[in-house]
Amino acid sequence: MRVPRTRVFLHAVARRSPLARRPWGRAVIVVCLALACSRCGSESDWTGVNVSASDEWLGATVTIDTHQVGKLDHLMLHDTLPEDLLKKNYGDSPMFHMVALNVPVNPRTSRHGTHRIRIEKADRVVEGEFTFPDPRGSKVQFLSIIGQTLVNDPGPEAHGSYP
Repeated sequence: MRVPRTRVFLHAVARRSPLARRPWGRAVIVVCLALACSRCGSESDWTGVNVSASDEWLGATVTIDTHQVGKLDHLMLHDTLPEDLLKKNYGDSPMFHMVALNVPVNPRTSRHGTHRIRIEKADRVVEGEFTFPDPRGSKVQFLSIIGQTLVNDPGPEAHGSYP
């Protein structure tokens, strides 16, 4: 006994889009998928400077080469349920009392060389400098205010710990 095929039913369910019916359409789909997958790498494309300090610097103005680039603000988890749960489970941490600012730097359009940075709040000022691109090979430079000093740390990929 012969079993009837369900070809008509499957064809109706698995209809191709008009774009996929043409050879050029299939090529466009493959190229788009390849481009989308190529952007899914593990390495971040973000390049810039991260300025961080204790929360006593909240609202401080950050200036790079006489251009105001932003103000220090709390981290994204500040005063949220996840932060409350972390505090409850692990206790208080200095990380819960940090402010920061990410300043993106476009490698194609930004001036290469040494840049002056100034962080200012009321009567307190901390100044320093950083070199772009980072001679240590880091895409992101971490500038931290410790006391009255600006410390320039390379990003994690400079230490070989980047995922």
